[in-house]
Amino acid sequence: MTLLRRIMASMPCALFAVAIQLSAQAGIPEGLREKAQSGDASAQFALAEHLFQPKDSALLGTSEAALADAMFKERAAAVAEALQWYRRSAEAGNPEAHAKLALIFRRGLRVEKNPEAGLRWQISAARLGHVPSMLILEQDYGLGIGVERNLEESARWAKMASDKGSVQGRFIMAVKYLEGSGVPKNVPEGLKLCRQAADEFHNGAIIRLGILHLDGEHVPQDLVEAYRLLLIGRNLSPLAALEPRFFMQRCEQLMTPAQKAEAERLAARDTEAIRQKLKDGHKARK
Repeated sequence: MTLLRRIMASMPCALFAVAIQLSAQAGIPEGLREKAQSGDASAQFALAEHLFQPKDSALLGTSEAALADAMFKERAAAVAEALQWYRRSAEAGNPEAHAKLALIFRRGLRVEKNPEAGLRWQISAARLGHVPSMLILEQDYGLGIGVERNLEESARWAKMASDKGSVQGRFIMAVKYLEGSGVPKNVPEGLKLCRQAADEFHNGAIIRLGILHLDGEHVPQDLVEAYRLLLIGRNLSPLAALEPRFFMQRCEQLMTPAQKAEAERLAARDTEAIRQKLKDGHKARK
């Protein structure tokens, strides 16, 4: 047991409660509370984050259940204050605060789970332009998670994300247009969006284009192009290697050795070029 933990373990309950209350305030940057109180929405959100995230778990061990129980009770006050600041930030129009409240209530993070409240906050965040919330709602309505399944509503949120510049939203809309899911089938628009997403190195879009070229669906069958794209998709996302593998095997059964070698050469060249562009883009953002 560390010295700090021994001291806290030997404290009278009242002093321990004070120590926990002080620990809830630890790490709050100087002046942040004053800035939040002045009405700054970003400061309100930052203060809520400091209060909501536990800073004291490292002080506890598995044999200190009584201390853990006391700490939990005292943390409740910090969580309640955090929720107040999240709400004040949300009322000031901060979409991040709306999205965080959605997450808190939908998952029941340190509060009682309330899916209905979470959904309301998620929708309000999306309406304020929060793209991740739009994508969450696309999935909710597409799969019927916490709401009645509604493919048209799913497509509406995906299009909003796409129109806001989301590559993921663009790819989702590409699939919806190609399949006519929640929108009238529009193959030219679907292919356009899929190519745009692939040009921005979206792994799903690259693989999808590879499958289309393999099957000759909506595009001419091109085994070299199909295998090149599937290889790039596998190379860029090794964790998703199983996704293109089945289609790569199908492709290999149809290709000549020369076609396979050419596709592998092109894929190696293009994968390296893409990785360099991604690396350069990461450096530019720093």
